[in-house]
Amino acid sequence: MQKTKILIMFFVVAFFLFIVPVSVAYADSPAPPSYFYAYVTNTDNNVKYIDVLVKFSKGSSYYSDLNSSNVKACGFNSSTPIVSYNQDGYRSISFHSKGINTMPSTSPGEFGICKDIELDNNSNSISTITDSIRIALLDKSGNILKVSNVVSVVPTSNDTFPREVRYDARIATPIVNFTPYYHGGFMAGNVIPSVSFILAFLFRMAISTTIETLIAIPFQIKPLWKIIVTNIATQIMLFALIVSDTQGYTNAVIIGEIIVFISEFVAYIFLFKHISKRKIAVYTAIANTISLAVGLIFNSFHIFVG
Repeated sequence: MQKTKILIMFFVVAFFLFIVPVSVAYADSPAPPSYFYAYVTNTDNNVKYIDVLVKFSKGSSYYSDLNSSNVKACGFNSSTPIVSYNQDGYRSISFHSKGINTMPSTSPGEFGICKDIELDNNSNSISTITDSIRIALLDKSGNILKVSNVVSVVPTSNDTFPREVRYDARIATPIVNFTPYYHGGFMAGNVIPSVSFILAFLFRMAISTTIETLIAIPFQIKPLWKIIVTNIATQIMLFALIVSDTQGYTNAVIIGEIIVFISEFVAYIFLFKHISKRKIAVYTAIANTISLAVGLIFNSFHIFVG
């Protein structure tokens, strides 16, 4: 009867602890093609905003004569230079688009001033609405300080899409970086995962194993080498499930984490017979939830994703 209560408690705790990870599991895969990022470096102190100028026709479903909500949010008006700008068909994506989430960016980051663009249709990339872009540097009033040369966003390969544009303000032309479409852990057509993906997995496995081993110390679960071996085995099992690409990446992560969670609990019962099952259940729930949370944080910041 006591064993049954412990098992029931374990699965109840596991269920509630997995509600949050499952709800954000899509963070385990890179952003869809609809996300496009702009980074500008080496600007002077007068530059307060950056914007992307897009060449799209008035007949485009993404075109708007005036995105009034963004204009008001910035404190601009229809006569502000960046709002009224129209040269060779290039208009501000922030003030002349619909179905696109973006505003002139002032957010400084690792790569300088950063700007995010998101199309409402996740399957569309920026190349579906324009074949080229320019970068505009603005002062705090929306006056245009500099406009870059034109750069193409048309992919040279059918399996790639434009992910980001990087612009060094000291030179004339930005650089657009393209990335292959994501197919569940490694690129479609590859027989084996990429080297970068394997290295990212090994690093994550080391981090996860270290976290769960350290958490075992205050629980007085010894010897620790059993924790390490079990973690390595379950992480390899998770890796195999993800790269098999039979479930789709997100489903593989959700199913895999649940399998890992249960497998480690069962393994620890047999490996640590001198420790109460209640303590093992609580430890397994906490250790796996923390290591999963760290993994999701890495994914959110696109760190060690391969």
